[in-house]
Amino acid sequence: MPPGMGDAKSISEPDRVSGTNVQVIGIDEPDIVKTNGEEIFFSGEDFYVRGLEEREMIMPPEGFGKTRIINAFPPADLSVAKTIDERGEMLLHNDTLILFSGGGVKGYDVSSPQSPEKTWTVQLGENNAITASRLYDGSLYIITREQINVPRPCPMEPLIINEKALEVLCTDVYHPVNAIPTDITYHAFKINPLSAATDQVCAKDAELFNSSPRNRMFPHR
Repeated sequence: MPPGMGDAKSISEPDRVSGTNVQVIGIDEPDIVKTNGEEIFFSGEDFYVRGLEEREMIMPPEGFGKTRIINAFPPADLSVAKTIDERGEMLLHNDTLILFSGGGVKGYDVSSPQSPEKTWTVQLGENNAITASRLYDGSLYIITREQINVPRPCPMEPLIINEKALEVLCTDVYHPVNAIPTDITYHAFKINPLSAATDQVCAKDAELFNSSPRNRMFPHR
């Protein structure tokens, strides 16, 4: 055995840990696999049944619809520590696992892998969808897209944070001097991944089928 190498259990931490492939260094993107160097967080893909000529029942694979927390280090002790009963793409900030699942975002305290605890929930408001999300410099950034409710355009409620709706008034949004036709509103949020507190909100009015330079971002007051 080469000098300095003992059995796997004698190693306190790995020399190198791989990260998620990203487009920009330092800006993490959601994925179905994350790791902190000791645990692997894996949330499997959706399960589909294709090409059935007969209508027999096919059971989904074990663990479908769940997120596994796997003890990955040392390799000799590889095992599933716990499962979370929902799945989706994830981000990991220190001991907080951010899970995009079920039309919203959840934060889990995974400081104890054997007993993950849900600490906050962000649900999407009516007619809203997440178009992008990133983790940068300790903050979670989310962009949502909202179809404008023509009979009742305001107040807008793009997010419901811990069961409390975040209201955006029309008078809280800066608009260009010249009126522009608008079909949708984009909201950008800067969120504390530890508590889901929203630190900053921006809005963008745009035409649904128009990507002209008139579509600009306007911060709420």
